[in-house]
Amino acid sequence: MLTARRAVPLPVVLAIGLGMLLPASAGCQLPKALQSKIPDVAPEREARREDAITEFEQRRNDAQFQAAIGRRAERDWDGCRRELIALLERDPEHLAGRLMLAEVLLEQGQADAAMSHVQFVLDREPDNASAQRLAALVSDAASDAPPAATGVSPAGYEQSTPVTGSIGRALSHDVAEGARLLSLAQVDAARAAFDRAIEAAPDDPQIPISVAVEALRAGQTGLARDYLQAATARHAEQARLHELLGLVYYRRGELSAAQVSLQQALSLDNTRALSYFLLGSTLAKSGDHAAAEREFREAARRDRRFAVSR
Repeated sequence: MLTARRAVPLPVVLAIGLGMLLPASAGCQLPKALQSKIPDVAPEREARREDAITEFEQRRNDAQFQAAIGRRAERDWDGCRRELIALLERDPEHLAGRLMLAEVLLEQGQADAAMSHVQFVLDREPDNASAQRLAALVSDAASDAPPAATGVSPAGYEQSTPVTGSIGRALSHDVAEGARLLSLAQVDAARAAFDRAIEAAPDDPQIPISVAVEALRAGQTGLARDYLQAATARHAEQARLHELLGLVYYRRGELSAAQVSLQQALSLDNTRALSYFLLGSTLAKSGDHAAAEREFREAARRDRRFAVSR
């Protein structure tokens, strides 16, 4: 037999509902036992906010670094430098940005400024192979620069004095034209221009050196290797050709070949600190740190500018 339930008066229902909906209103508080069970979400909310800010900054830095890479590909050195300076003002510890800025400054003949950025990276990452390589290139560029320290291209491999005469002007034009075509990604046309320069003066080892430097500037390490392999076969007695070929092999990660070329360079001219430094960098990257340290010490002994922290 069912018994009828007594209806709860409406005022009582409303009072209960309001008590549940407004426990934290003025004059109303949750029981302490219940309060202790509610987690404090403020720290989590603050952590999420900080993560969002960090992600935004990282994306902005990545975008600016990519913009700098684009400027460099267009050979817009001033624009690339502006992008990198802005990036480093926000993030001084962006090491890849510092190394790229060092490359740009070296391209513009500012060896001292370039070295300051390279040293910044080496202070934090002593085994950074890219920084070690740049330190060697900066020091070599400074050692080969004329007193005014202007007009010398990366690594000091190009001529510090202009080529004169009609033949010299023609050679300079062909090399410059090849560099321009490389910047447009027209590799076959660039190769034809470079070939004309080399064929016009086959006995001049400086021409393949200039060609290889332009190829390296454009990131065409394979092209640089091809020209230098041919040049070292023709000019086997030229230490700088073997040295530059060793650098190309190093940049390509062909460490055994780099070691052979650099040792050959030193057998022809054992006075160049850069060759010792590059050989040390190659050995270090190969894992032979004891042998690498010997080469680094010899480089520093011959030229104190190579006595950088590693």
